[in-house]
Amino acid sequence: MSTDWTVISAREPDQEILTACLTTIYPDMYMRMYGDGLAMELLDDPSAEPLLAVELPRLVRVTGEVTRLLRGYDVSVVAEAALPAALGGTEPTQGGRGNGTDECWWTEIHAVSAAAPARAHEVLDLLCHTLAANTAGAVLLPEGRA
Repeated sequence: MSTDWTVISAREPDQEILTACLTTIYPDMYMRMYGDGLAMELLDDPSAEPLLAVELPRLVRVTGEVTRLLRGYDVSVVAEAALPAALGGTEPTQGGRGNGTDECWWTEIHAVSAAAPARAHEVLDLLCHTLAANTAGAVLLPEGRA
């Protein structure tokens, strides 16, 4: 089963939003940047192996690219959350260069822990849905999670 999850959102899930979401749901978790600041690792303990790796969000700007990328995914929508226009919602993308209707932010989050896969997936699920709720987004579920 895949351990890669994706959040599609209208608002950019920057480091401040990611940190706020994480501290809301898991206030005792640790974060550290790696890869020249291109990704963040989430850990239960500073000396433990990472549970999750969060890549910096990417802005998808090409008309129709979101539809192509979504093919084959099950989409999990957070109750009462706004959806980006790219997913058929009404929330225009913020921070993009176009009209906001064909653009969206694409954030990949990966469970990377071999020692605690159940814990990693628990954190992954809750973090993705919390992030989606706070950025007018939805979660692309990996195969087998629908």
